[in-house]
Amino acid sequence: MGELRVVRGRSAFVDLARRGRRAREGPLTVSHLPRADAPRFTFAISRKVGGSVTRNRLRRRLRALLREALADPAVPTPDGDYLVAATPAATSLSFEELRGTLQRALQRLGTPA
Repeated sequence: MGELRVVRGRSAFVDLARRGRRAREGPLTVSHLPRADAPRFTFAISRKVGGSVTRNRLRRRLRALLREALADPAVPTPDGDYLVAATPAATSLSFEELRGTLQRALQRLGTPA
């Protein structure tokens, strides 16, 4: 599996938050902004989710799941930038539940509006 590309810079992050197409699935919201480049990801996990250990654990889990999704041809991940936001309820999901939630959100974004 290849390395997960990360969105860098405040302006790209703000563009995603403001102009990106969103899909909410349970405690996750995934925003997508099309670009003519390989998929890049960033995360918005606030302090409301928990302390730094909890937030970083959730971010690591999401990164691992995104790597799986990129390798799976059944999960559409069009080129562009992605913002994955999580609410505190995401920490109570098992790895499998989080996988299903993320895949459903990505599939909803992969279908034309």
